[in-house]
Amino acid sequence: MPFYKVWRPEGPREDYPLGPELDSEGAVMRFNGDYGRALGLELTTRETGKPCLDYYLIEQERDPNNHLLDGRRLPLFYK
Repeated sequence: MPFYKVWRPEGPREDYPLGPELDSEGAVMRFNGDYGRALGLELTTRETGKPCLDYYLIEQERDPNNHLLDGRRLPLFYK
């Protein structure tokens, strides 16, 4: 099961760890509940026509030493 985080690459670089989730949309739903309200964001991985260029969803996997390694970068959209 992949782990996820939301990452802000520009400005103050920030990581929002989300832990393991079955899929990317579940991870974003967790982000919305855990961090989104405080940041004034409600995001989705579904194409809405309103891309969020400030944040990305990063899919992570564990290496043999149990460290999380960044994998795919998934675009996010405003709901």
